[in-house]
Amino acid sequence: SRTELDGKAALIGFSGAPWTLMGYMVQGEGAKSTAAVKAKGFMYQFPEASHEFMSTITDAVVHYLVEQ
Repeated sequence: SRTELDGKAALIGFSGAPWTLMGYMVQGEGAKSTAAVKAKGFMYQFPEASHEFMSTITDAVVHYLVEQ
């Protein structure tokens, strides 16, 4: 953890991108191609909800990475 490193080394955090995480949430599995058919369909069918969903996921990812 950052505390254990005591500034002696950099700590690199990792998280999936918001689009990737949304794909897993909407599809229930990873996509075998970049098409992400179900997630893309969700975005076209529910544009306002998708925007809010992506904003929420983005905020959570930022918070998670800062806390890493």
